[in-house]
Amino acid sequence: GRLSPTQRYDLPTTNQWFALAGQPRFPWGEDETAVAGNYAGLEVADAGWPPSWPRLTGHRDRYARTAPVCAPEFQPNGLGFHHLGGNAAEWCQEKVLCGHSWFDGEDGRINNLRSTAIQTVEDSAQRHDRNGFRVVIVESGPARASAQ
Repeated sequence: GRLSPTQRYDLPTTNQWFALAGQPRFPWGEDETAVAGNYAGLEVADAGWPPSWPRLTGHRDRYARTAPVCAPEFQPNGLGFHHLGGNAAEWCQEKVLCGHSWFDGEDGRINNLRSTAIQTVEDSAQRHDRNGFRVVIVESGPARASAQ
């Protein structure tokens, strides 16, 4: 349960994040019409969602905002990682966001949700309920990292 003296936590680099996300074009796979994940869909209509905010009208999940990490309807990717798309966009060392959040996505702009899409942010000190992070354990010596 503790880090060794040769280990430390850090935000992943975008390259590390892309390695965790895997090969599919989208977090849910290759088919852009089969959106799977916690994204703003039809469920937000009952949650006071302003009409000007984006949403996916062909998608519905049970959560108008963030979802539990291991919610059974959101399966992990092939490497065992949950929510690499949907739920919370995640900070990387380069002060950009990867992964996209429950707020992201809108009809006609699905390509913005692809696994390798990056969101730049005007102010990296901003805080928002749709942004989060995960960490990697970095070991000194030969370059090795594992996600937590």
